[in-house]
Amino acid sequence: MGGFNFENFQKQAKFCVAVSRVLGEIVGYRKQEDLFTVAMLHDIGRLVIAVYFREAREEINALKESENIIASEAGKHNSRS
Repeated sequence: MGGFNFENFQKQAKFCVAVSRVLGEIVGYRKQEDLFTVAMLHDIGRLVIAVYFREAREEINALKESENIIASEAGKHNSRS
């Protein structure tokens, strides 16, 4: 089971910024700084969990793999324990 990969997190954030910029241009959204902020923050919960709730994250990942379920379902199941 792998740990949190900050480099991948950064790549994903940069990708989201690029996509939000393109979509903003397509729809004519004028406040690009808003799109940048939202794109950067959309997965901030993953970062907070990785830093402050490492043990719970590892349990959720183990459940995810063993039960073949998505992270949100594993998190719900884990919180009942």
